This record gives sequence, C-alpha cells and structure tokens, in this order.
Amino acid sequence: MASLTGAQVLAKALKQQGVQVVFGIVGIPVVEIADAIQAEGIKFIGFRNEQSCSYAASAWGYLTQQPGVCLAVSGPGVVHALAGIVHSQVNTWPMVLIGGACETLLEGAGAFQEFRQVEMCRPYTKYSARPATIGLIPTMVERAFTAAAAGRPGASYIDLPADIIQGQVAQVENAPRFAPAVGMADPAAVARAVELLAAARSPLLVVGKGAAYARAEEQIRALVDKYQAPFLPTPMGKGVVPDDHPRNMSSARSAALSGADVIVLLGARVNWLLHFGRRFSPTAKLIQIDVCPEEMGVNVPLAVALVGHLPLVVQQLTDALAGPFMADPGESDFVRALVAHGRKNAELQNKRYLNDELPMTYYRAFAEIKQRLPADVVLVSEGANTMDIARTVFDFQLPRRRLDCATFANMGVGLGYAIAAQAYYVESRVVAVVGDSAFGFSAMELETAVRARLPLIVVVINNSGIYFGLDRDQYEERRDVLPSTALTPEVRYELIAEAVGAKGYLVKTPEELGSAMDTALKSDGLSLINCLIRPGVSMQYPLDRLHYAIFQLLFFALVPTIIATTTVERTTGIEQKHIELKGQPSLPLLMQAKDTEPSVIQSPANGPHAYMEKCAEIERLFIKMATNGTDDGGPWTVLTSLSKPYPITVEGHAVKQFCFRITFYAPASPATAFDLLANVLRRPEWDELTDTTEVVQGLGHGDSINYVKMKAIWPTAARDSLLISHIVRRDEGFLNVGQSIEDNRVPEKQAEGIVRMEAAMAGQLVTKVSRDDRTRLGLEGENWCKVVQIADGDMKGWIPKSVIRFIATQAFPKSLTKVCKQLAMTPSSNESLLLRNLWATPVSKRMEDLSSSSVDEKPVAPKAVIASSRVATATPVGAVVHVRRARWLVWARLILRYATPAIIAALTSLIFNFLMKHRRG
Repeated sequence: MASLTGAQVLAKALKQQGVQVVFGIVGIPVVEIADAIQAEGIKFIGFRNEQSCSYAASAWGYLTQQPGVCLAVSGPGVVHALAGIVHSQVNTWPMVLIGGACETLLEGAGAFQEFRQVEMCRPYTKYSARPATIGLIPTMVERAFTAAAAGRPGASYIDLPADIIQGQVAQVENAPRFAPAVGMADPAAVARAVELLAAARSPLLVVGKGAAYARAEEQIRALVDKYQAPFLPTPMGKGVVPDDHPRNMSSARSAALSGADVIVLLGARVNWLLHFGRRFSPTAKLIQIDVCPEEMGVNVPLAVALVGHLPLVVQQLTDALAGPFMADPGESDFVRALVAHGRKNAELQNKRYLNDELPMTYYRAFAEIKQRLPADVVLVSEGANTMDIARTVFDFQLPRRRLDCATFANMGVGLGYAIAAQAYYVESRVVAVVGDSAFGFSAMELETAVRARLPLIVVVINNSGIYFGLDRDQYEERRDVLPSTALTPEVRYELIAEAVGAKGYLVKTPEELGSAMDTALKSDGLSLINCLIRPGVSMQYPLDRLHYAIFQLLFFALVPTIIATTTVERTTGIEQKHIELKGQPSLPLLMQAKDTEPSVIQSPANGPHAYMEKCAEIERLFIKMATNGTDDGGPWTVLTSLSKPYPITVEGHAVKQFCFRITFYAPASPATAFDLLANVLRRPEWDELTDTTEVVQGLGHGDSINYVKMKAIWPTAARDSLLISHIVRRDEGFLNVGQSIEDNRVPEKQAEGIVRMEAAMAGQLVTKVSRDDRTRLGLEGENWCKVVQIADGDMKGWIPKSVIRFIATQAFPKSLTKVCKQLAMTPSSNESLLLRNLWATPVSKRMEDLSSSSVDEKPVAPKAVIASSRVATATPVGAVVHVRRARWLVWARLILRYATPAIIAALTSLIFNFLMKHRRG
C-alpha cells in the first residue's frame, strides 16, 4: 500500500468534512497542502493577501453554514489571517484557519518565520491545536470543524509544522463528518412569550443576521404572516422576509423601535447596530431568541429568553400563537402610524434619487445601480458612507443576498466577500459596491477574481476620501497639510482593472453609470466601474450648501444696511463728483479717461471706436473657449447636468479656477433667445445673481459700456462691475461677449477687506439646433436654440471656492431654467430686434447729452461716477477712494471678519457630528 504525506492526509480529511473550496496563499511550507487539496478535487482559490483570503473563508461560512477554510503560510501569513479569525468569532460565523509552521525540531532555534501561532490564536478561537503526529490530523480536523459550527459558531485554528506536512504514513483512518446538535426552547418560556405577544398593542419583530445564517426564513415568514406584526430587518437580516412585504417598517426604523411595547429579537444582538437598546421604549418587554445563551440579556433586561436553534424555536412560537390578541397587529394605530411615517421618509428618499446635480450624490448613484440589479443579485456593500447609505437604498427579496462589514465592521472585506459569494452563487451575479477607501484595502484581489474566472461587478464609489474627500481645488489649497481623511482626488481605479485583464469604466454622470452597468451585466468577465461622486458628505445636504447657508445667516441677516459716503477725487481728467451708496460699500466705478477730443469716438457710419481692437480680441477668445480651443489648454470637467425640464450642463475649466462653461437648450429661435440674454437691461428678469443694470454709454457697432450691480455672494465682496459689451451676428447665430474694463489698474481696496471679482470673459453664443441634435436630445418641436455661455472670473482676493462652485452648480442652472420658461411663452422671431435698434442714436449726440447734465439732475449710471468732461478710451488712469464708516461698523466688520472661521468651524463640526451620530436612525 502506498504511503501518504501529511498534506495528503489533510486533503482527504477536508474532503471527508464536505469542503468544496479552500481560500489561501501558498508558500513555505504549505505549497504541498494546496497541491494535495486540488488533487482531491477541492477547488483552491489563491489570493494576494491573507486578510482578504480569511475574509473570503469567513463569508463562505456565513453563506453555507459550513466552516470556510483558509490556508496561510507560517508566521506573518497566520498573523495576517488573524483578521478573518477575529471577524468570524465576533460575527459568529464558522471558519477554520490552517497555518503552516516551522519544523518541530527547530522550535526555539530562530527558525524561518517561527512564531507561537497556537498560543496567538487561542484567545480568538473556539479551538486551537497542533497534531503531534500525522495520524491525528483527521481527528483534529473533525474537532476543529465541530467546534466552529456547533452552538455559537466561530473560528478554529489548526497548526501544521513542516515535518508533519511533508512526513509520510502508511495508513490513516478518517474521522466522521461533523454534525452539530440543535435544540428547542423551553416550552414554559415559549408559553410566556405567547402571553406577552397576545397582550401586546404595538409588537415588533427584529430580524437579525443570525436568522439569515440559521436559514430560518421559512419559519419567520410564516410567523409574520400569521401574526401580521410589523418587522424590522437589521442590515444583514434583509431578505429573510422580502423587503417588499407590507409589514416591513425599515423606512420608519426609529419610530418602530421607540414605539413598540413588545419586541421579539430573532437572531439579533442588542449591540451598536441596535443602539444598545437605548432607542427602545423604557417600558418595552423584550423576547430574545438565540442559539447563544451568553448573548441573552446583554445591554437590556429580558422578559423571556428562548435559547435554541432559531428555525425550531420560531416554529414553536408560531404553532403556539393561536390568539385571541389584545389588538390586531396588522390594523393597529401603531402600524398605521409607522406606515404613514414610512411613506414620508420614502418620499424624501425618492427626491434624493432624482437629484441630477453633478457630481453625483450617493443616492443618485445608488438609484442608477438599483434599477438595473437582477432579483437574485448578491450585493456586497463596504465602506463608511457607502455601506451606511446603501442600507437604506437597496431592497432584497431573498436571504443572504446582502453582505456587509457586519458586527465587527471590518474594512477590506469587500473583494474577499465577493469572491466567496460568486464561488458559492454560481448562477447569480455578484455586485460589490465599495467605497474608494475600502477598495484600497484589497484592490489587488481583482487579479485573483480574474484568474479564478469570476464575473464580478465592482463599483467603486469614489468620493476621494475616507468619510468625505476634497475636490481638486480644495486638495491643492491644502496640499501642504492635508486632512487625515483626504485621498488623492479622482484616482483612476478602473485602470487597475484593465491592468489585470478586466474591463474598466470611468463614469461621472448617471447616464454613464447606467450604461456601464448595462454593459457589465451582459459581460461574462470581471468589470470595475469607477464612479466619481461629490467629495463632500452627501447624507442629505452637501457641506458646501451648509457653509453657504451659514454665511448667509451670519452676514446678510445680521448685518444691517450700510450707509456710507464715497468721495472720488479728480485725477488726470476725471471730474470730481459726490454720490451716496446704499447697501454694502463697493468699489468706485471709473471709466478710463484721457485728454482726447470727443470726435475720436464716432458713430458706426463714421468709423471704429477705440475699444474695437479689444472687442475683436475677446470675441476670438470666447469662440476658442466655447469650442474647447482655449489658449491656456486643459479640458472641461462636468460639474452638474440636468436633463429636465430643459437640458443644462455646467462645466468647470481644468486650468482656470473660476471659469465655467454653461451649455443649455432653449425653446425659442436664436434671435428671440439672444434678445433676452444679450440685453443688459433685461438681465435682472432672469439672472438670480443680478440686482440692477444700466447702459452707461453706447459705442456703436453693437458695442457698449454697461454697469452691472450683483447681489451679495460674499460679505466683503464688491458687487459692481463696469463692462465693455460686444454684440455681433455670427454665421447662423448671435454672439454677445463682455469683459471688465477696470482690470488691475483700479485700486483693489485691500485695506478695506474688499474682494474684487472682475469679468475676464462673459457672454453667450446662440445658434440654431439641428434636426439630428433635436432627435438625439429628445427635444420636441423645431423651434430650439443652443446657447453656450462662458463665465470667466478674475478674482482679486479670496472667496471660498465652495461658494463659487455653489453659484456655478446651483444659481446658474436656476437662472437658465427661468430663461427657458420665459422663452417658452414668448413668440419667436427670426430677426433680432436688439441688433436692429441697438445704439441707433449717434454716439456724438449721446456724449453731448452726458456732458450737459449733472449727476444730481440726471444720473446716467446709478451709484457710479462717469467721466463727464472727457471721452472714454482704452488708456487707464488711477483713482483715489476714501470711504467713511461709522465706528461701530468698523468694529463689527473686524469682529465678523476674524471670528467667522471659528464660528463656521464650530457650527459645521456640531452639525456634522449630529448627522454622523444619528445617521443610523
């Protein structure tokens, strides 16, 4: 008879215990074990890291009720695999770790990777031992498997020295297959539980992951249907009773826990997942059903403890629960109140799903994934916000189809779980939705899955951080000292997948995400979708919106109207004038002047004006920016995109920090839309940020100098601008483009704390939409135009980028939606009335009107100073400005200016901590 090595004896013993798959990493001295396992017909999946490998074994134990097996090399390998050992022990899932060890005779001599592994594992396992001989291996394997699966499931460890693995024996008898005993609850305790349930007015069943592990779905569904009681699944208890069951109260979780007078815990432990019982009513009576006696009454007093195998005990309870009941659980006021509460929460959730702002929120991304998942999908959820928010989004109709970090909340379990789940659920698709931080723990297991030919779909929810990240601008601002939660923005994780032979997709919009999901679901290989979402926390409101609201509260509700007197001194040809400013102090609005005769600037019939060259230049630059041909290069990044009620896309320039390109489609002819958008006097009708406007001076050729006063966007920001505007017909459309003529030569008022935001470029290009584009965009009717709008700000000072980004992604789309609605009700015309009538009065006559009037009698530009005795040209001059303020105002501004960061930090911290504390409620 041929002899057997220790490795072969172990392989046969594992086969005897029903092992189908072993997860491991080979090396000295366990290579022979992996080879022997494969020779016995057991599948071996080789991993890249022992932690992921041990998590896979742990998940296999949960899914199958059979101990998952992990194979690790000696020393560091066993230490790494200890993560899965503890994970299994805390979650009560059966697992067996087999670790190699140095030769027995070399112990204590400093052998290769020598370590006291049995002693290390003993505190964290139910069984930890080393066979003294090869002949003891089968018995030790059976004992390890029985210990792992019996009673309260957990982990076992078997230590195999190299001499035992490589040694030989003539014959070994196999031990019997493990068969854990199961038991029923005390009938007297069951009768007491029935009495409590019959007398309950607001009962609640809490279905834990222990019910899913115990395969008690049939019995629990029968109990729910018979008793008609509301139930609440814990995250991994979802699907034991289908989530679409009318008695599922997940959407009213907090109200259900606090309002119940009798609570039945079905394989659910009263730990952090149930807030340690602190949200239960103080008078609630608790009935706990669990296989573990030591779990009974932890953190809460029990009215009844039912110890036993969960399916058997639930069947006992159902059989004994014959009524009559004090109140009909299915028609009680408690249930009606929970249903109403849940309906409101569901409505709020649906609104979150419909948020089309870009970057996407968690909810919008999850909604796109959810609607495409097959009914039998296995969803692996890992991460902080990713896992927590996903719990409220994805529904399950089958048990053990949702895997997450569970009670121990380990990060790094995602890909190990997914590999184990796909190895078990061969006919179902496994989708892992993981946060970018969590993905980093086990990213190289993508290669493991590709090598094992497992058609996983991995969706990385990339918010560039742990909990929350930074966008590129914020990242560069804080590059020297980054927050501890920050990761590199927008890492290209999909390229890792491509590098190991899988398909990779980078998505930034819901449409791109949906398309990538559709393609991945049709593929028979591994796919990774790198889904870029909003970096800030997006539980309900993004932090930038919160900051903006705080700024508004502090500055624009608390600070009263400021009245000041501004004196502009005459400098080089500018006549001195005095005016009063009401509202926040703003910079002087100065036209540039030179000792030049009025006849230099002439009407269109007599030749060009002095700004003609500048107008031609900004027209050229606008066209290049509108068509991606920017002089300073760099692509545009989509910040937000709306498809309804009108298509609107806002893009940010990759190089210029405060430059935005907005493309939208309006239901009007180009001429009609242009007449509304390019007429500066009509701008306050639709622009959410514009306060007042005035045409200061017409220059001819459709060009003018305009005054624009903006609404407050920052407490110390100037809100007035003097722009040169250039209007021209271009091909089949119309162009309006403007630029600030103050530039850097106007005093910036830094001593006063005033921030300037000049217009380096601002305007619109309006063209007709072709039939093909109307079909592609789904635009009904023929009367549509396309508008490309550029807003390029040249800031002199500091305004938070989050405020600027908020304006670009919120205020711009709101204004342009108003434009489209207004145009939809306006009769369209193919002729631009604005171009036909603009500046019909000769400029020389208009200049005579200006010079013959005083500011007091006829103010041409409200709150501005006009050069009344000199002609405006392109040559700049300086100006000296003095602002007198009340003493109390000076102190108020100083206090607010320097106290603001502390106030904002404190308020933001309080609100964020509140959200994080209650996010599981």
